[in-house]
Amino acid sequence: MKNKYHLSLALLLGLSLSWLVASVFIDFFAAPAIFSTITSRDEAASLGVKVFTLFNYVELLVAVAILSIVLMMTSVKKVRNMLASLILLIFPILYTFILSPNLDKLNNEKANLMEDDIKMELVQSSLDFYHNFYVRADSVKILGLLAFVIVQIKDINKEDNI
Repeated sequence: MKNKYHLSLALLLGLSLSWLVASVFIDFFAAPAIFSTITSRDEAASLGVKVFTLFNYVELLVAVAILSIVLMMTSVKKVRNMLASLILLIFPILYTFILSPNLDKLNNEKANLMEDDIKMELVQSSLDFYHNFYVRADSVKILGLLAFVIVQIKDINKEDNI
């Protein structure tokens, strides 16, 4: 039983650490590279939305896998891990079904407007809102993942010392 629990903790650590590293890579390296190498802001925004949308689906799968592992665990810490994994699952759901589709829709709408169109300011304002919300949510997600990884490391260390 101890080996199964230890394996579950190791899987949780591996998945959450992979998710954390991938998120940091996308946020701090891939996205800035897109905007620094593509000269057209509209093309960069379109590519950025595509990259993040694909990543959102990967995040959703990883979050569901983490929750599944937690649900299979039998321990006192299961409630803590279940709560943490449910909170982490909220982020990819929010990104996949609300933020990314709205950003994509608004980017397409903006691309079809003329610069002097009255609607441009409203579309840009909406784009800024969704983008800023996404960035803030992603910051919270990264901090949450970091905390989750630290807790898993501590749990594994405690198991090793028992």
